Amino acid sequence: MKSILLGFAGLFAAAGVATGAYVAIPDSGEEELLQDLPTATAATAASPSSLAPTSAPAITPGPGVTLYRWVNLTVLIPHGSGISAGPNFAGARLGQTVGFSIVEVDPNDSRIASTVVLDSETGAITEEQVLDQHREEIDRVLATLSVGPFERSSAPWPYIGEPTPDLVRETEGGISWIRPSPSTGLYVGWGLADPGGFFIDLRNERSTAFASFNDAAGTLAFDTSAVAEGDLPVFERWLATVKQ
Repeated sequence: MKSILLGFAGLFAAAGVATGAYVAIPDSGEEELLQDLPTATAATAASPSSLAPTSAPAITPGPGVTLYRWVNLTVLIPHGSGISAGPNFAGARLGQTVGFSIVEVDPNDSRIASTVVLDSETGAITEEQVLDQHREEIDRVLATLSVGPFERSSAPWPYIGEPTPDLVRETEGGISWIRPSPSTGLYVGWGLADPGGFFIDLRNERSTAFASFNDAAGTLAFDTSAVAEGDLPVFERWLATVKQ
């Protein structure tokens, strides 16, 4: 058995949430996630509730707003809101569908956060720990929730086309990569394998591709063995942009 520290750095980067999770991978290759996402403490969290009316203006698509997707769900999040969204890999369990988390972090103290977790297929709330001071902003985002299948044929790169200038190239651990738009439902994570070293991975709801950097050899290695056949062209287009 080898130990891996996963840090899904891109999932909640805008909000500044640390979402790493220790993962034990037995010889069978199955993963067991041992640490959940941080959430508001029970002493200060509001109890789950249905969406409350708000006087704040509705969020609509356009400049200053990003659409986040995971499986069947999309939400709209304004830039600078301190809110981000993404798959709740750290809260997943074997045999369960990975949920969709919406997280707001206090700008002055990253230990203070509110979290809502949604069923990624139906949009039902499965977990809700929201601080009173975050309730209005979280509810505004939840009000934009849309549930429906992903139209892969019209999705942006790497599904079709080429990377657009607005996509950010990032570098960590000797690897450089382009982070896909959150609207694609594709998310980049990173980790340290022992043995093995630094790696990054790209995931959607059914596939994972890896790129790992070998310090001793100074080379990159790619692994698409966990990519579904229908996803392979998409993941290969992304891997083609990964550089040393």
